[in-house]
Amino acid sequence: MLNPKDIEFPVYPLRKYDSIVQGSRGAVFVKDLTGDIYLIDDKSKEGNFGARRLRIKGQLTNSDTIKLYKLNRSFNTWAELLTNVRKVHSKTYIDNTGFIFKYSPTVRVPLKYFRIVKVQSLEGMHSYLLLDGLQQKIRVSRPPPKGTNWAGVLMAPTGYLLYSYSEGKLPDTNRKV
Repeated sequence: MLNPKDIEFPVYPLRKYDSIVQGSRGAVFVKDLTGDIYLIDDKSKEGNFGARRLRIKGQLTNSDTIKLYKLNRSFNTWAELLTNVRKVHSKTYIDNTGFIFKYSPTVRVPLKYFRIVKVQSLEGMHSYLLLDGLQQKIRVSRPPPKGTNWAGVLMAPTGYLLYSYSEGKLPDTNRKV
């Protein structure tokens, strides 16, 4: 099973492809099902995945035979990825470091709802949720929307993962991750 701590968000699903080829100087190419070849990343350039793609885009011209691979969606959290994984029909993703990985839900884990006791906001940074009945704080990128008093938490073997917010307590269930 893929360790969630190995992935740096955002992640981008890759459309169906024939092959992915690592070039000798850090360039990563995708050959699609029609045989067209696209440049997806160049690890020889500085910065994260997004910064490298901006540099590549600025260097490519209309006359270049190789085009930049188009990314149609992004997921900023595990919760976003888990709730949309069936909608995108992709099993291959690339993260913010340029790490390409395969992911498809395989293991069922409990989804439990806890009352939000307190939200600790750190100015200009992330927030922590203190939940009734859960000892560990849950780190979130932004505070929950107003009116949400409950948090759905996946009880994954690798740790707790925020799945959703709700106004009232929803029944505890299972989810494939």
